[in-house]
Amino acid sequence: MLRKNLIHQAILNRMPVNIHLISGETYCVVCMDYEKPEMFIIITGTASVAVFYWAIKRGYIYK
Repeated sequence: MLRKNLIHQAILNRMPVNIHLISGETYCVVCMDYEKPEMFIIITGTASVAVFYWAIKRGYIYK
């Protein structure tokens, strides 16, 4: 799964990632692993939220 690989690469390199969720929201966030393998955590400037990998419509590492 390309989306999961993208998030894992961003987590390992501690790089921000731009993600567009299927709900229409777009974020530039830092990601962390989550205790459930089907989810990850996005950290915004004001909150942290657990998100399912399948909820990502598209994403790319912010350079």
